[in-house]
Amino acid sequence: MPNYIVNNRNQLYIYNGQGLFQIALKPEVQQKFKAMLGGEDAGVIEIDDTIAAKLLKGKRTESAMDGAQAAVAATMVMERDLHSKEMRYVHLGPTSGVLATCFSNENLKELRADDAAEKADPILDLYVRHFLKWSEGTADRSGHKRFLVDLQQSHIIREIQLLSDFPLVEIDVSKQGWSERQDPMEQLTRLETLESRLVHHFVPGDQTWNQIPYKIAVSTNEAYCVGESQINEIIRCSYLNLEHVLSGVYPVGKWVVCENLQQMVEKCARLLFEVVDRSEMVRYDVPFRTIKSLIGRAAVYSMIHHYIPECEETLTIEIQHHCGLDIYGITAIQSGRACTQTQYGTNPELLLNNVLQHYFALLFQNMIQVKEESELGKIIPLQMVPAYLPCGRHDLIKQALNSYFHVRELRSDIFAQANIQVVNLVEKQVQT
Repeated sequence: MPNYIVNNRNQLYIYNGQGLFQIALKPEVQQKFKAMLGGEDAGVIEIDDTIAAKLLKGKRTESAMDGAQAAVAATMVMERDLHSKEMRYVHLGPTSGVLATCFSNENLKELRADDAAEKADPILDLYVRHFLKWSEGTADRSGHKRFLVDLQQSHIIREIQLLSDFPLVEIDVSKQGWSERQDPMEQLTRLETLESRLVHHFVPGDQTWNQIPYKIAVSTNEAYCVGESQINEIIRCSYLNLEHVLSGVYPVGKWVVCENLQQMVEKCARLLFEVVDRSEMVRYDVPFRTIKSLIGRAAVYSMIHHYIPECEETLTIEIQHHCGLDIYGITAIQSGRACTQTQYGTNPELLLNNVLQHYFALLFQNMIQVKEESELGKIIPLQMVPAYLPCGRHDLIKQALNSYFHVRELRSDIFAQANIQVVNLVEKQVQT
C-alpha cells in the first residue's frame, strides 16, 4: 500500500495502510518536505516505503480526530489514482461507523442510519479506498464491501457483512436436514467467529457467572436462560440475542435460531401455542408437595424442599397441554402470579425440571422477580392429571409448522459455518 506525506497547517502527517501518523522532524528537514509539497497547506505527495519507515521510526504518534482535516487535499489522490466504487459512510455512534461501496434501503434500516450524521471522515475515506485497491477479490458475492471503522483512532477494525444482504428462502420444514448437537465449547467458538463477521453484538461477554449450582444468562429482551452449564447458557442466550437483532432488521414474523431439530421443535412449540386450536387445550394445577411423583429428576426438587420449605403451601406448577400435538407450556405460580417464565416444549418431565431450576435460581439463589404474569384460567383439579403425559412427536410438529406458518430460512455461508439455522415464521392467513 502506498505511503503519503500530507501537509496540514504547517504540520506533517504520514498516511499508510496502518493509519494516519503525525511526525515531528527537525526544522530543516521539515522545510525540505514542505518545499517538495509545493508550499501548499494541504499538499500531498507519495513516498516510498524506505523513506516512510525512516520518518516513522521512533517519531510517530497516532493522530486524534482533528487530524482528519489533514486529508482534505488527499481526496485529489483518490480522484487521480483510484477508480473504485463511490464510498458511503454511515454513522453508528460516537465511536464507530460503517464505510461501504453500496447501501440498500434495507441495509440502512438495519444500521438505523442517521442521515444527518452521514459525513465521512476524509482520512477514513482515503484509507478505505486504498484498502479496496489493494484487497481486490475479497468482496462478497454481491460485489459489496463493508468495513467497520473506529472513529477515535481513524482506522479499519474489520470487514463485515450485513444480515439484510442475505436471501430469505421459503422452505419445507419436514424436508430440512438438521445437524446433531455439537460440542458446546466448539459451538461457542463458532458463534464468536460469526459475531466478528457481523456489525451486531449478540454473544454475551460481560455477565458474572458465579451462581451455584445454576448459571443464569440474561438476553437483550430480558429473557432468562437457566441451567447447570455456563457455556450452554451463553450459547442459548446468544441465540436469543441474535433473534432479537433479527426482529429489528425484519420485524415481520417470528425468528428462530437453532443448531438442531430438537431446539427447533422446542422453540416453535411456543409459537404453535399461539395459533393452534384452543379447544384441544387442557390446563392442570399441580401443588409442589405432590409434584415429586411427576418428575424423575429429584435433585432440584430436593433443593427447593430443603431451602424453601414454605413452597409446600405457596408454589404450584401450571401445565398447559395441547392434546393434539402433545406440546406443553409449564410455569411456576406463587401467590396467584407467575414467578418464572413459561417453558415450552414437547417433553413434560424435562420442562418441569427446567421450570423448577428456573424457580430455584431466580427466586432463591438470585432473588430476581420475573414480571411476566400467567394467564390464569379454568384450572383442572389435580386428580385429573394423567400419571403419564406423552411427549410430542417431531413429525407432527413439523407438519403443524408448515400448516400454520410460511417458513423461510435466512441463508448464508456464515450461518452454516456457525452450525446454526436462522428461520423466520410468518403466520398464514386462515380462510374463514
